[in-house]
Amino acid sequence: MQEKNEYTYKHNIGVGIIATYLGTKLGLSKESLSDLTMAAILHDVGKTRIPERLLEKTGKLTATEYDEIKRHTIYGYELLKSIPGIPPRLL
Repeated sequence: MQEKNEYTYKHNIGVGIIATYLGTKLGLSKESLSDLTMAAILHDVGKTRIPERLLEKTGKLTATEYDEIKRHTIYGYELLKSIPGIPPRLL
């Protein structure tokens, strides 16, 4: 992720930190907290399949471009479910 887009990489780390903090405050078990942290860090992994020009576009996205950006959730799910050992609850 870091090689593809530095902003998204840092965003995912930040989301992981915030999720971990909130999960700790909610008193989640160690296993649930670990799952939450991992899911938070991986939540945008599908953006690795989005063209860099769209991720870095500074102007307004067209409707077609926006539709492609929204597909990152599907791409992420497909990518993660193909990796052995990823628990279904993280997908």
